[in-house]
Amino acid sequence: DDQNIVYGDAIPTLSFSYSGFVNSEDASDLITAPTATTAANASSNAGDYPITLSGGVSSNYDFDYTPGTLTIAKADQTITFDPIADKVYGDADFTLSASSDSGLPISFSVASGNASLSGNTVTITGTGLVSIQANQSGDANFNPATTVSQGFEVTKALLSLTADDQNIVYGDAIPTLSFSY
Repeated sequence: DDQNIVYGDAIPTLSFSYSGFVNSEDASDLITAPTATTAANASSNAGDYPITLSGGVSSNYDFDYTPGTLTIAKADQTITFDPIADKVYGDADFTLSASSDSGLPISFSVASGNASLSGNTVTITGTGLVSIQANQSGDANFNPATTVSQGFEVTKALLSLTADDQNIVYGDAIPTLSFSY
């Protein structure tokens, strides 16, 4: 019998069915019942593996074995992406943190907003809302993960201006007024 499991699941009990018994006989009339085996084990990669039958012994029957297939499907995975605190324009670069339950590496991208990425390090390039996506494309054993987004706001930095003190004598012209940032 064909079997289907997901990567990481235990190999199921392999089964098979008979056809062709006569005279009200059944499997209990066999000297030795056949066995079903597969080369797949608990650490096998996703893919198709033959289920083979062998070993049946009977005084009244010859055996015609039809193999089955054990299909190990890719497993799904989930990304956990830590929230990102709001920032102020001029804040230092910061590192993103995310993981997948498959243990596969995560990649990041800026979906929108004034920021740039180098690996998992974010550089703020302006103010406004920023959305960053965490992605994992999967591999031979895992399906691609659903993209997870985290957003944060970059607010304006405070710019302080200080007027420069000026001194004049009564009757002098008002000097050019200046200030510093």
